[in-house]
Amino acid sequence: MTRDDTLLSVENLQTQFHTEEGIVRAVDGVSFDIAEGEIVGLVGESGAGKSVATSSLLRLVESPGQIVGGEVTFKGETLIGFEDEPGPDGDPVPRDDMLSDEAMRDRIDVRELYDLLSRPAIAFTLLIAMLGTYVVQGLLSFLPTFLIEFRAYSAALAGTAFSAFFVVRTVGQIALGRVSDSYGRDYAIAGSMLAGGAGVALLMEARTLPTVGAAVLLVGLGTSFFSAIDPRFLDNLAAEERGTGFGLVRTGYTVVGSTGSLGLGILADSLGWYDAFGVLAALFLLSFLLLAANAVVGGRY
Repeated sequence: MTRDDTLLSVENLQTQFHTEEGIVRAVDGVSFDIAEGEIVGLVGESGAGKSVATSSLLRLVESPGQIVGGEVTFKGETLIGFEDEPGPDGDPVPRDDMLSDEAMRDRIDVRELYDLLSRPAIAFTLLIAMLGTYVVQGLLSFLPTFLIEFRAYSAALAGTAFSAFFVVRTVGQIALGRVSDSYGRDYAIAGSMLAGGAGVALLMEARTLPTVGAAVLLVGLGTSFFSAIDPRFLDNLAAEERGTGFGLVRTGYTVVGSTGSLGLGILADSLGWYDAFGVLAALFLLSFLLLAANAVVGGRY
């Protein structure tokens, strides 16, 4: 890859967390280049630093975390960089104030935030993202428990199904990203939501292992919509908004969606696993219907 072909370049990225037990080097010297049109996946076990690495690229790391080294450029423009010489206290010195310790919430202009969320395309995408993320968090937290308690599967069999679910998600996000780029964001997202709704419904009714396998395949595809929903946000943001603006909406749907674990747990305790998973299927299908309705009105949102 030549320098002119590079869309995103990450060199020796380092992010640390200062804790009472010492310094945790969550990201320690990560380097990679991505060319325009290329798809790159970050793969690693839980706790390997994938989320911290991507948060660092978006400059969303907050105290006690700190980006302490490396350089990130996008289309030749430096997003993250440091002076060659450290400051008087020995800490690395950012080339500007983009990596200051000031919390992101203190850098946000409320009027700009209101303007961002008042745009129909952003608000609509945010709604779909929140619904989908809510379902994903519920499945990530309770799919093995559902298989053990509702389907009476062994822990080993439930664990195998859960591992297969993650494999499908990984491959599905790559495939869905390509579909999104080739045929449109909404087609990809709607297809993912429809597959997810069908998969959860099939899980509820499945009686045989092959049927459960098919359901896990569909659910994995259904939870792969992120590779299309995030580009939909970016499509509706100006170039100068794609840093803080995208970070805001992504944080918004992640925070709201994270309640899916608690919500599904409460539903399972009060209604039982069958009805609780029925709610997840309904949310998937609601998202699909909203996208279909948007298509009917000419993609107004």
